[in-house]
Amino acid sequence: MGALKINSVVTKAGAGGVAPQVVVSGGNSVGSVLTAAPGEGWAWTVGTWKRDGIALVTNLQYTRAKADIGKRLTFIPENPTPLLKVDDTVPGIPGSPTITAVTAGDGFVQVTFAAPADDGGGNISLYRLQLDNGAFTEGMQSPLKVAAQNGIKRTPVMFAKNESGWSLSSVPGASVTPSVPAPQSKSSAAVGASAVGSSPL
Repeated sequence: MGALKINSVVTKAGAGGVAPQVVVSGGNSVGSVLTAAPGEGWAWTVGTWKRDGIALVTNLQYTRAKADIGKRLTFIPENPTPLLKVDDTVPGIPGSPTITAVTAGDGFVQVTFAAPADDGGGNISLYRLQLDNGAFTEGMQSPLKVAAQNGIKRTPVMFAKNESGWSLSSVPGASVTPSVPAPQSKSSAAVGASAVGSSPL
């Protein structure tokens, strides 16, 4: 959990036209508890947390929820009633990666992919390659390779993850069938060796 970014500018004045100070502590991630407290020279016992102007709970504490993703949280203390803006928002989930190439080999499917254009406002921490039978592997770099049974056609999809969760599935990649490479025949090998050693007349 990172430090909470606070905008100390209050948009409503308290008693005597002086803007009171509000101190909010807590984390940035879903499930973190925010606590609002009066700054020096001010006092109140309760206030209301709002999400984009809609009242959520009347309390000095509020637990961040998934519904807060991409929204603005504010705290309005009662008597006086200044408005404090919390500048940071919980990042949204990222966009989906783009599959650029799919290959298959002996017992595996390999996918080359590009990062999503939209990271949701957070850092991408993991990618997942998943086949249509549920088999998957995870990693941070392209390409990713996952084990697959030979002789059965498989279709891959990709996901990206940031601190708010996994993206939606990517557009499926091309279906491929893992297989054992065909062995080179002795006659073909002999012809190849002869061709390499021969010279034109």
